[in-house]
Amino acid sequence: MQSRAITIPKTARFATLGQPTMALKQVWYVFHGYGQLAIEFLQEFAYIADGSRYFIAPEGLSRFYCSGVTGKVGASWMTREDRLYEIYDYLNYTNAVYETVKNELPNQNIKKVLLGFSQGVATVCRWLEQVNIEADRLILWAGTIPPEIDLWKIKAHYPDLQVFLVVGTQDHFAHPGMIKEDEARLEKFELHYKKIRFEGKHELHPPTLRKLSEF
Repeated sequence: MQSRAITIPKTARFATLGQPTMALKQVWYVFHGYGQLAIEFLQEFAYIADGSRYFIAPEGLSRFYCSGVTGKVGASWMTREDRLYEIYDYLNYTNAVYETVKNELPNQNIKKVLLGFSQGVATVCRWLEQVNIEADRLILWAGTIPPEIDLWKIKAHYPDLQVFLVVGTQDHFAHPGMIKEDEARLEKFELHYKKIRFEGKHELHPPTLRKLSEF
């Protein structure tokens, strides 16, 4: 027996919050965690949606029932099964989302913020590593940088990139050891970063989001 692969057309959705008007100052590309959906994840950003920010939430291409065969539906970016094809597919998809949004913007002098939460951290890092998008700020929230990411490449292409590592004090998924490993890698490759801790669990924290939204 052999496993084979073909490329097919696929309809993929993403969610938005805000409008690309002349008042726009920031565009946020936000990547959800395992078992979440884009439209639900975007609700977390309503706290800082004041008309000057446009939020774009791509959604993992694999949806599933989170418990059993019915009930809540979530999405995943990838698993270990056929991982290279899954990464290839979601990078093509996120690139298409980026080009769609780029054509909507009133001008290109708008700050670009990339945020990944939990499983979305790996996704946003792989997306950035392609170095074919614009980015001013990278927020890695409660997740870890994949080991294969070429941080020298990111440093060379985005010399002024602002990197933030964010984790809750009671987060049982992103434990301190994982964050320390990411810190060591960022320091080794001379990527300037700031670590932010907040009182909370594996979740987005509205006051911290507010702080990170200010340039």
